[in-house]
Amino acid sequence: MNRLHKLTDEQINEWYQARVEVGKEQYADDHLQRYNLVDIMEEIMDAHRILKLFQNRMLKECNYNADIDGMIDVIKLELKTIEDDLKFLDSFVADEACSDEKGGERVWWNE
Repeated sequence: MNRLHKLTDEQINEWYQARVEVGKEQYADDHLQRYNLVDIMEEIMDAHRILKLFQNRMLKECNYNADIDGMIDVIKLELKTIEDDLKFLDSFVADEACSDEKGGERVWWNE
């Protein structure tokens, strides 16, 4: 079984590169017509939700302790910082670079 804490930086980079290749095949140049910062924000929202699901699983199945809780709190703060940084970056981006023709049906965003 693979475990994150046992992966080397090189292995994580290999994993990343494999995901990049699959993404290129699947999406080609769609990124040129997507509001990329919204894509990132959606991924951060997913990370928040998955972290909460992980926390629930730990409470039900494992010896959940304050160390895990503290680490989860740190990750939540880091995710919030990324959200704030994305919003700040977005304030510098021209409207023309924020089109979303290939963004598909986004939850809430398109409503």
